[in-house]
Amino acid sequence: MIVNVGLVVLSWILLRFEKKSLNVFGLTPVAKRLFQLALGLLLAAILSIFVNVLFAQTANFSWALNREYDSDRFFRALYSTWNSVLYEELIFRGYIFYRLVRLLGEHKGVIISSVAFGVYHWFSYEILGNYPMMIWIFLFTGLWGLMFAYSYTRTGTILIAIGLHWGWNFMDQIVFNRNGNGFLKPIVSDQTERLNQITGFLVTSVPAIIFALVAILYLTRTRNSQIPTYSP
Repeated sequence: MIVNVGLVVLSWILLRFEKKSLNVFGLTPVAKRLFQLALGLLLAAILSIFVNVLFAQTANFSWALNREYDSDRFFRALYSTWNSVLYEELIFRGYIFYRLVRLLGEHKGVIISSVAFGVYHWFSYEILGNYPMMIWIFLFTGLWGLMFAYSYTRTGTILIAIGLHWGWNFMDQIVFNRNGNGFLKPIVSDQTERLNQITGFLVTSVPAIIFALVAILYLTRTRNSQIPTYSP
């Protein structure tokens, strides 16, 4: 959290030199922005529920309440997911991204941001050297990074990206935790199937890819960039 506070303070200082405020990230009007944050959370949560229910039905297992899950574990996970999402958004959709869009234009800015976001996950997932996984993670997280970036430039607020990002991570890590460390845990039986890579990909990844593509198409077709550009 200290790092995130430092990033916010640094952004504020740099923006002050430009005679601007943190509101370049679209923090006001408060009621509208809170609604957009909640909308992002809700959409990501619905997507996650769909993916995990579909996964359970395909592999023939069930999700059940984890009776060992307590409030202490919940709040620690809540803090961890929020802290990591805020850090990534401040790094990849924060001041540097704002400046890239201003200097290079929206399309170049969002591409650079999404590529960096995909490469970053090679390190955060510790998959360097596993080339098939590196390609897949780059494409998947890069696509979602593209969606996050366009959601900021086309709506004028970073909060939708934060909502989408946190909503997905919250459901994936706190609610539907496949390692059994979440609010719900998988209950397997003799009928449970171990899905092959292709089937597992189709079930768990394709819906999220379609969601991101539809969101990007909607944003780019119906809205213009809300971040003005200029020639330095």
